[in-house]
Amino acid sequence: MKKKGIIIFSLFIIILFSCATDNNKKTISREFAQKNYHRGMYYLERGFIYSAENEFLTAVRLDPNNPKIYLALGRTYHLQTRLDLSEALFEEALKIDPNFIEARFYLGSLYLDMKEWNKALKEFNIAKKDEDFIYRPSVYNNLGLVYMRLGEKKKAFEAFKKVIELAPNSKLADSSRKYLEKEN
Repeated sequence: MKKKGIIIFSLFIIILFSCATDNNKKTISREFAQKNYHRGMYYLERGFIYSAENEFLTAVRLDPNNPKIYLALGRTYHLQTRLDLSEALFEEALKIDPNFIEARFYLGSLYLDMKEWNKALKEFNIAKKDEDFIYRPSVYNNLGLVYMRLGEKKKAFEAFKKVIELAPNSKLADSSRKYLEKEN
């Protein structure tokens, strides 16, 4: 019975796509891509990384011009420590939308993990300029970590102080306070 339902649904999709105009096909593809994207995010948030990967791969095939999908797939590969693929996907998201600050943040975080300090610094410095970016305290925290690795303690302390200013009651602020106390 379940198999029959799948066959009927598949036929419906085939008929739907064959009757649609090119614009309608693109709209339908984007709608299906969004469903795959949202399912992928659901899986990713719950730690089902390989299920998330499959959903994002399907979504990117259906909507290859959506930078959010490339970002999500890049995050998935980052979690799998497939760093080269992750980097390529974050860069693809930025090719589509150079102002996609979230992609800059995750690319900077990837470079931080790869110990590519100067590349990380570049991405975080771009990301910090967006005052509305929700992860801005994390950007400054990561900047502090990069500056510490580069031996630039004064800049690191400034970044950690900014974390405390932006999110005084957060775990990041607690961590920043520890860095500041340890060095004083």
